[in-house]
Formats: sequence, structure tokens, C-alpha cells
Amino acid sequence: MIKVQDGNTFKEFTEDGKRIFHKSMGNDMSKVHKAFYYAVMLWNNRVINKLPSRHIRKLFLKMLGAKIGKNTMPARRVEVLFPKGLKLGDNVAVGWFAELDARGGITVGDNTNISSHVKIITGSHDIDDPDFTADFLPVHIGHHCWIGTGATILQGVKIGDGAVVAAGSVVTKDVPARTVYGGIPARYIRDRNSDLNYTLGKLTFLY
Repeated sequence: MIKVQDGNTFKEFTEDGKRIFHKSMGNDMSKVHKAFYYAVMLWNNRVINKLPSRHIRKLFLKMLGAKIGKNTMPARRVEVLFPKGLKLGDNVAVGWFAELDARGGITVGDNTNISSHVKIITGSHDIDDPDFTADFLPVHIGHHCWIGTGATILQGVKIGDGAVVAAGSVVTKDVPARTVYGGIPARYIRDRNSDLNYTLGKLTFLY
């Protein structure tokens, strides 16, 4: 069985235990609409995301359907696949050269720091399926999280509120709230202070 991803549906199975695959969120568009949307999206990733104006970059992503909160301005050279599937809360920092594959849906809570060169990947393939079927699952990241430089978050992962992912890690499974995970694949390191009430500061000029 194959369904279109809605950005909130994680791995699921039929009553008889068979895997249900999910097409990317863009598959609810007509072919003409999808072709035009992807052309504009590629223009954003090729040209707009390099402009030294955070307001223009944010406006363009919102025009493409992204939901972006207050004081949240993705840095220059952030690439987004299917902005319509992207939801960023208030005071979210997204660093330089981050790659956000939102075709399966990406949701990030308030005051979370997505560092530079982070990759969030919602698409994959079933390597044991005879048809090598593509599958798209969302990634949900809570509030007050820190995703370290160069970390990779794979599809279907939930990262709890206040969690930290160490730089260079590859996250393949859920990360509990207020814990620190790191390594390849990422594993538990220690707990984090549970008293988290900070607000990420305003961005610097031309960020």
C-alpha cells in the first residue's frame, strides 16, 4: 500500500503486518503544478538563498509554503527541498549550508538551534523491497534542542524537547527529551539540565 505523506505520519503497517509506504508530500500536486513549484524551489536554492537579506530569503520560503515563526531566519546557503513541508517555530536558528529535505515533513519547535552543515533527510528506500520503493517519513524536533554541526538526522526520527545531538552524529532512532546523544549511529551519552527557559538571541547583520 502507498499513501501520500501528510508530514505527521510515521512508520505504519497494515493489519496483516505489511509495510505502508508514503509518497512525498509533493505528490498531491498536479504534474503541471509540481513542475512549476519545483522549478521555483530550485531557483530559491540556486539564487535566493545566497542573497544577503534574511528578510527576502524568509519571504521567498514562505511564498513556497514554509511556515516560519517569529525571529526565525535561515542563514544564507540553507537548501530546502519542498518548503511546503517545513515548519519552523519561533527563535529557531538554522546555520549555513544546512540541508533540509522536507518532502516528508520537518517540524522544529521554538528556540532550537540547527547548526551549520546539518542534514535532515526525510526520504529513503526499502532496500529489501523488490521494487526498491521510495518512502518518505517526517522528522520532528522539539523546543530548546541543539543539533550540532554536521549532524545527520534520518527519516522517521523524533527528537524530544531539550535534547542535544553532538556534532557529526548520525541519528537513526528517536532521541528522548533532555538527553545528549552522539556518534554513528547516535547513542545516549548523558542527561541534560531540565531547567531550560532560554530564548535564542537576535541574528547578526547579514546572517
